Amino acid sequence: MGEYRRLAAQNDGQAAAHRALELLKLDELEQDVNRVLKAAHVTVNNGKVIYDPISDSHSPLLDDDPVLRAAVVRLRIADRRAKLLGLDAPTKVEQSGALESVVRVIHLEDTPVAE
Repeated sequence: MGEYRRLAAQNDGQAAAHRALELLKLDELEQDVNRVLKAAHVTVNNGKVIYDPISDSHSPLLDDDPVLRAAVVRLRIADRRAKLLGLDAPTKVEQSGALESVVRVIHLEDTPVAE
């Protein structure tokens, strides 16, 4: 039993080290995403900047797409961080129907389809 506890403690230490490394990587990614979120992006079409037709100052038309994409990535980073830190509540799953049906569905999904 002592050997089991020693191995369990060793694995916990390795998991903590890997978790810390992954959290650092997520921090770096989030910094890059934050730069994209804060930057002004202009609309470009066929290599040319598109100007706002309504503006009197002839200013470039801003492009929100990079910001929206970065926001999605930021949410994914936050989700991954929450999972690594165990912040999410466990998901409750209820089984309904016969277990045999579930096993058959899983088995069929894993079976390669012949073309």
